[in-house]
Amino acid sequence: MSDHVNRFGAKAASALMGLCAIGVLIMMLAIVVQVLASRAGVTTVSALSTPWPLFGDEITLNSLTDLQWYLLAAIALLPAGVVWLRSEHVRVDFIYSQLKPRGKIAVDLLGHLLFALLALVFLIPDAWDLTVTAFGRGEKSANGGLTDRYLARGGSTCWSKPATSGDRVRVLLPDSTMALSQWLSMALPS
Repeated sequence: MSDHVNRFGAKAASALMGLCAIGVLIMMLAIVVQVLASRAGVTTVSALSTPWPLFGDEITLNSLTDLQWYLLAAIALLPAGVVWLRSEHVRVDFIYSQLKPRGKIAVDLLGHLLFALLALVFLIPDAWDLTVTAFGRGEKSANGGLTDRYLARGGSTCWSKPATSGDRVRVLLPDSTMALSQWLSMALPS
């Protein structure tokens, strides 16, 4: 059973990396088209006879810019899970390589708990709220950008929550950094 799971995981990882490679090609094409259209003074690249998902009824310079940002986020974030599972993520290898197996396990566990779990606890609830809000409002980019913005909102795990009446804008990065520093100050002796 474990061998089947490993083979499936390897195939899924390979397919994901292939999709990311295709995403890079699409992003490069979008950049080339955007630069050429911009040089030619064209703002609407193509009017579509039937609406396309994400683009709506036309492809504009703004929608190509949005597409580049969303593709870049997906290309950067999607392979992260594969890299993490293969233990090929960034760390201080010249120290890590000198550790005994138990030390390596402790460093991996501490790193995963401190960084990944902490980020997920703070980011997923707000990302979900942003996605649901964007979907409910039918948000789309301004000035002819991409439609269906809720897909990008949930996929990119945005850092701030939109302000509503009486609600302050909550920026998560400083909040999570402050929480981590408070936890460390309590856990470590002075």
